[in-house]
Amino acid sequence: MWPEMHASLLSFKVRLQQMQELTNNLSNVSVAPSANAAYVKNPKQAQKRKDEEIMVV
Repeated sequence: MWPEMHASLLSFKVRLQQMQELTNNLSNVSVAPSANAAYVKNPKQAQKRKDEEIMVV
């Protein structure tokens, strides 16, 4: 009985680790476009960036 429980516990631990890694990867990726993400943190900086993009075009 113990070896089976140990094996299932190990596989559960591995799956938990994979889920945590996925969660970490997701939190590192910003879903919003960079200009919008910057706007939330620093409105003036975002506006400046948008002006620069307009000037480049």
